[in-house]
Amino acid sequence: MFKALRLSDAGVKAARKHEAIIGKPVMARGAFSAVFDNGNTVYKLTLDRFAYLLGCDRQIGCSGRHFTEVLHSFDEVGEVDGHPLYLFECEKLERLPKTGEVRALARRVVRRCPSVNGLRCLETLANDDSLPTSLCEAFEDLRVFATNVEDGWGVDIHSANLMVRPADGELVLSDPLADWGTSSSLTARRRFAALN
Repeated sequence: MFKALRLSDAGVKAARKHEAIIGKPVMARGAFSAVFDNGNTVYKLTLDRFAYLLGCDRQIGCSGRHFTEVLHSFDEVGEVDGHPLYLFECEKLERLPKTGEVRALARRVVRRCPSVNGLRCLETLANDDSLPTSLCEAFEDLRVFATNVEDGWGVDIHSANLMVRPADGELVLSDPLADWGTSSSLTARRRFAALN
């Protein structure tokens, strides 16, 4: 799997010296981020500007029961090849259970999302009568968010990005959009560097 955020990059190493995450163990990795355990919460270090804006921008971001609750934003804490690194603290979520109602709901969401067009996917999910009303409203909020940010995002809805809030068993959209612009830029730079 492609990793835009590499723990070995100089910018990431420098950011890991931030007082909030220094010495904290990495508990999860994604293509764009590393998640650090902080007991009842986690710190997320990410190159994904859409994940940052979605959770941290109080004007255009999304909040509600189906989105990760951000507790504190440290904003930009470094960069990798000219792309900002963001750090924020958020609630600790759990992976989907192997079976049960939440797993079945997540499976329905993933299957109903056409991968060809991001806005079409979000519109389809926002208007899906088979999903709970609150989840449809969350997808509508996400669609509005996506239309208010610059290009470069893509829908990234799959089972690893659908999580569960342990307190109430609610399905949570974790990183439902991805920063494909940053991904493309970093891929091109790394390929060029490898050739030279």
